[in-house]
Amino acid sequence: GRWCPDFNVLRLQGPKEERSRMVSEGLMSGAYDVILTTFEVVILEKAALRKFSWCYIIVDEAHRIKNQKSALATELRRLESAHRLLVTGTPLQNNLHELWA
Repeated sequence: GRWCPDFNVLRLQGPKEERSRMVSEGLMSGAYDVILTTFEVVILEKAALRKFSWCYIIVDEAHRIKNQKSALATELRRLESAHRLLVTGTPLQNNLHELWA
Protein backbone atom coordinates (compact mmCIF):
# COMPACT_ATOMS: atom_id res chain seq x y z
CA GLY A 1 0.00 0.00 0.00
CA ARG A 2 0.64 3.64 -0.05
CA TRP A 3 1.89 4.03 3.55
CA CYS A 4 3.74 0.75 3.92
CA PRO A 5 5.15 -0.06 0.49
CA ASP A 6 7.31 -2.90 1.83
CA PHE A 7 4.30 -4.88 3.06
CA ASN A 8 2.74 -7.50 0.81
CA VAL A 9 -1.01 -7.17 1.37
CA LEU A 10 -3.72 -9.71 0.51
CA ARG A 11 -7.35 -8.58 0.43
CA LEU A 12 -9.08 -11.85 1.27
CA GLN A 13 -12.67 -11.43 0.11
CA GLY A 14 -15.16 -12.55 -2.50
CA PRO A 15 -17.04 -15.76 -3.19
CA LYS A 16 -15.89 -19.12 -1.84
CA GLU A 17 -14.17 -20.18 -5.08
CA GLU A 18 -12.18 -16.95 -5.26
CA ARG A 19 -11.18 -17.16 -1.59
CA SER A 20 -10.13 -20.79 -2.05
CA ARG A 21 -7.87 -19.74 -4.91
CA MET A 22 -6.41 -16.91 -2.81
CA VAL A 23 -5.75 -19.33 0.04
CA SER A 24 -4.14 -22.01 -2.11
CA GLU A 25 -2.15 -19.70 -4.38
CA GLY A 26 -1.53 -16.74 -2.09
CA LEU A 27 -1.62 -17.64 1.57
CA MET A 28 0.09 -20.98 1.24
CA SER A 29 2.98 -19.37 -0.65
CA GLY A 30 3.81 -17.30 2.44
CA ALA A 31 4.19 -14.20 0.30
CA TYR A 32 1.96 -11.93 2.40
CA ASP A 33 2.71 -9.92 5.52
CA VAL A 34 -0.76 -8.43 5.92
CA ILE A 35 -4.24 -9.81 5.38
CA LEU A 36 -7.16 -7.42 4.98
CA THR A 37 -10.54 -9.06 5.34
CA THR A 38 -13.97 -8.93 6.95
CA PHE A 39 -15.16 -10.64 10.08
CA GLU A 40 -17.27 -13.08 8.05
CA VAL A 41 -14.22 -14.22 6.10
CA VAL A 42 -12.19 -14.68 9.29
CA ILE A 43 -14.80 -17.18 10.49
CA LEU A 44 -15.13 -18.87 7.08
CA GLU A 45 -11.37 -19.17 6.50
CA LYS A 46 -10.23 -19.72 10.10
CA ALA A 47 -8.48 -23.04 9.40
CA ALA A 48 -6.30 -21.48 6.70
CA LEU A 49 -5.65 -18.29 8.68
CA ARG A 50 -4.49 -20.20 11.78
CA LYS A 51 -1.60 -21.74 9.84
CA PHE A 52 0.36 -18.49 9.76
CA SER A 53 2.04 -15.97 11.99
CA TRP A 54 0.95 -12.60 10.63
CA CYS A 55 2.69 -9.27 10.85
CA TYR A 56 -0.69 -7.47 10.81
CA ILE A 57 -4.32 -8.54 10.89
CA ILE A 58 -6.75 -5.75 9.95
CA VAL A 59 -10.49 -6.26 10.44
CA ASP A 60 -13.14 -3.70 9.52
CA GLU A 61 -16.41 -3.18 11.41
CA ALA A 62 -14.76 -3.92 14.76
CA HIS A 63 -17.85 -2.73 16.63
CA ARG A 64 -19.37 -6.10 15.71
CA ILE A 65 -17.00 -7.89 18.13
CA LYS A 66 -17.70 -5.93 21.27
CA ASN A 67 -18.78 -9.17 22.97
CA GLN A 68 -15.52 -10.86 24.03
CA LYS A 69 -17.24 -14.26 23.97
CA SER A 70 -18.41 -13.94 20.36
CA ALA A 71 -17.15 -16.39 17.75
CA LEU A 72 -15.24 -13.65 15.96
CA ALA A 73 -13.55 -12.27 19.07
CA THR A 74 -12.54 -15.80 20.06
CA GLU A 75 -11.21 -16.58 16.59
CA LEU A 76 -9.24 -13.33 16.33
CA ARG A 77 -7.52 -14.13 19.62
CA ARG A 78 -6.52 -17.53 18.21
CA LEU A 79 -4.77 -16.02 15.21
CA GLU A 80 -1.08 -15.35 15.73
CA SER A 81 0.08 -11.88 14.73
CA ALA A 82 2.56 -9.23 15.77
CA HIS A 83 -0.08 -6.50 15.38
CA ARG A 84 -3.85 -6.26 15.07
CA LEU A 85 -5.86 -3.34 13.82
CA LEU A 86 -9.62 -3.29 14.26
CA VAL A 87 -11.34 -0.37 12.58
CA THR A 88 -14.86 0.97 12.87
CA GLY A 89 -16.83 4.10 12.18
CA THR A 90 -19.21 3.28 15.03
CA PRO A 91 -18.44 4.90 18.39
CA LEU A 92 -18.57 3.03 21.69
CA GLN A 93 -22.17 2.48 22.66
CA ASN A 94 -22.04 1.33 26.27
CA ASN A 95 -18.72 1.42 28.13
CA LEU A 96 -14.94 1.16 27.82
CA HIS A 97 -15.06 -2.63 28.31
CA GLU A 98 -16.14 -2.85 24.66
CA LEU A 99 -12.59 -1.86 23.70
CA TRP A 100 -11.22 -5.04 25.29
CA ALA A 101 -13.40 -7.49 23.39
